[in-house]
Amino acid sequence: MDAEHTITNVPQLTARIRQALRSNVKQLQFRYSAGTQLREDLRKAVAGLNEPAGYSASFEPYGTDGSMLVTLELKKG
Repeated sequence: MDAEHTITNVPQLTARIRQALRSNVKQLQFRYSAGTQLREDLRKAVAGLNEPAGYSASFEPYGTDGSMLVTLELKKG
């Protein structure tokens, strides 16, 4: 997966979610390189939005480097 679809940290994740919500995008797909931290990082990213938002996530291992392929469904709160 190319670099534009790869997220490596919480600030990037928060920014991508914020941008999607403002653009009324309901689904994001991306590679998260810190796969073992994904659940906690998603919680931090949504909390960092400082606006109500809901999400559901599905993910699966991607490659052999510990990253995850993520599908994120978003809902404005």
